[in-house]
Amino acid sequence: MIMRRLISFLFLLIFTSAYARTPKEAMERVKAINVPFNATRMAIDGVLGCSIEVDEGVLSRKIYSNAQLTEWWDMKDSSDMVYYCSLQFDNPSHKNNYFYISLNDAGDFWTCILASVDPDGNITDNIDAFIASASNYGTATIMQYRIIANGDVIISRIVPTSSTSIPLGDLKDFHGYRQDTTYRLDQNGKFEIVDIVRFVPQIYTAQMLSARDYHVWNGNETPVEQ
Repeated sequence: MIMRRLISFLFLLIFTSAYARTPKEAMERVKAINVPFNATRMAIDGVLGCSIEVDEGVLSRKIYSNAQLTEWWDMKDSSDMVYYCSLQFDNPSHKNNYFYISLNDAGDFWTCILASVDPDGNITDNIDAFIASASNYGTATIMQYRIIANGDVIISRIVPTSSTSIPLGDLKDFHGYRQDTTYRLDQNGKFEIVDIVRFVPQIYTAQMLSARDYHVWNGNETPVEQ
């Protein structure tokens, strides 16, 4: 499964990277879909988007390599720096839409972001939305996103309790907790945090995080009482 997705991703890059669009052109090329939307593991299979070109500093360049999200590769160091927009979402509560953008592939590590884009194609902000890596059991996912009916974005992430770096490339069982962070766009199209829900810590295994029917938000954890 990992290899099939990787080959598909590389195939798309080969045939679209030479035809990079501006964000405004991408808005016209990538059909906007309605929310709510749950970014399940299979949600973007078969989706054809386009690569986009932006000025340096507009979008994140971090491809994460540990579970604490304190270590990463910089896309600028890659010989084929590519942002690939595969999805666009209508936002019913704001003039800006969302782009779902994959950072260029770094072997067995995947980082994707959600970007806020105004009607003129200007990207006003972005946040991390999906983080995963290859494991002995498939693809271990530690961050996923949902967009609810009012346009708010919920980022669900597994946060390790230890500060000792946990490499995603050799993911072992670790103690951590789920955190759901809800974002809403302000009047300037910037993501602002409107709610954070933490859950009771537990042991997370690579096998659990790699299960095809597992999503970060459906682990049946118990919310911590506020």
